[in-house]
Amino acid sequence: MTSQSASAASQPVVSGNPDTKRRRTTCPQCGQLPARPKRPRAATDDEKFRAALLGLVNAYTRRIEASGVAALADAIAVRAALDLVIDAGVETCRTSQQWAASWAEIAAATGLSRSAAQERWAGFDSARKVGGQPANRR
Repeated sequence: MTSQSASAASQPVVSGNPDTKRRRTTCPQCGQLPARPKRPRAATDDEKFRAALLGLVNAYTRRIEASGVAALADAIAVRAALDLVIDAGVETCRTSQQWAASWAEIAAATGLSRSAAQERWAGFDSARKVGGQPANRR
C-alpha cells in the first residue's frame, strides 16, 4: 500500500451535509467503514400491543366498506388465525407447569362460564401432573 492510499484510508468519511452528519472514520487496516451498531428494540408492553392489534382489526371495517366481499373473506381468515392462537393459548395455559391455569381462570380470561370453557377446550384437559403422569392416570 502506498503512503498516499494509507492516508486516504484513515480519512473521515462524511455522507450528506458535513455540518449535520457525524463523521465516521474508516478502518486503518482495511479502509472500510465500521459496522453500524444495532438499535436496541423498544420494549412493547401489553397495553400498547393490545391497542395496536385492536387498531389493525378495527381497520378491517373500513377495508370492507371500501373493498366489499374480498375484504370480508380476508377478515374471516384473520378470525380463523385468531381462533388458532386462542386454542394454542388455552392449551399452553392448561398444560404448562409454569401456568397450570384452572378452568375458572381460563373462563374469566375468555369471558365464558367455567363449564362452557371446559366444554369448548375439553381436549386440553390432559395437563401433566408434577410427577410427569397425564391427568387421567392416577
